[in-house]
Amino acid sequence: MSYDAVSRESTSEDQGEQAALVADGDASAAALADGRRGRQRLVLGLLGFLMEVVCYADRTNISLAILPMAEEQNYDAGTTGFILSSFFIGCACSTLAQLSVTTRGHAD
Repeated sequence: MSYDAVSRESTSEDQGEQAALVADGDASAAALADGRRGRQRLVLGLLGFLMEVVCYADRTNISLAILPMAEEQNYDAGTTGFILSSFFIGCACSTLAQLSVTTRGHAD
């Protein structure tokens, strides 16, 4: 099932639920349910943006912080490279995990 089909299904289900509420004479409940979904989307979007900002700041700061940390701990170039490459591999693995979670349910 494609992403468009899933999107169309959820939209038609949402419209069916709202139509049922309106048919029962509860138009205010339908409007309230739609408003809650909009707020939830907004909150999730803002939290996702904040997460990306924190991750970007972390990736930037580790590359800058390794130099004074290496001098303080007397790391050689090999140890410094190992730390940076380990951090890079961790970021890459977490990005792949996020991708698999994000695309779950949207594959054909």
